[in-house]
Amino acid sequence: MKQGDEVGFKEITGGSNLVKDAIESKVVKQISYWDKNLNKLVEVPKYNNVALGKDLNGTLKAFGDEVGANVWTSSTDKIFTKMYDLPDSYSFERAITSVLNETVKVNGGKVLFDITSVNVEKAIVGGLVHNQELVFKNLVTEFELQMVLLNQTWFDNIIFHEGGRILSQNELLSIGIKLIEQ
Repeated sequence: MKQGDEVGFKEITGGSNLVKDAIESKVVKQISYWDKNLNKLVEVPKYNNVALGKDLNGTLKAFGDEVGANVWTSSTDKIFTKMYDLPDSYSFERAITSVLNETVKVNGGKVLFDITSVNVEKAIVGGLVHNQELVFKNLVTEFELQMVLLNQTWFDNIIFHEGGRILSQNELLSIGIKLIEQ
């Protein structure tokens, strides 16, 4: 079943259109790290799913915690890079490629992409790949969207949503979200 496929969609999700009802979340392993603020060793789960989107006042992190998905934000950067064994030498593009491949190919998980406040037109137009200014212009999420729209494997394993509500194929097409054939 592809994203938003109306036939069979309600059967799989039990009639719900919420991400939490449509995915299976599994803990792949536990990651331990020293939390300086708590002054103790903390364990966090590494899930099979990853959530992408803008972290608007902690909403992405809260969503990931609720549905069982790893989230990469400035506040989770150190533990996230440890989860995926990402060397400091990796560019962001190489790092996110590694994360998405591990999520869908190794862990059998889903990419949960919240398009709330994402400039979809920027991602579709392109020109974001290999552009280091993205971080400074707050277009990292648009870059991530462009990457998944250009990759058939990732696109086939993505659930687009707004705040946890899955978007239908018609909704996605109406805002220009579809696989970009190269």
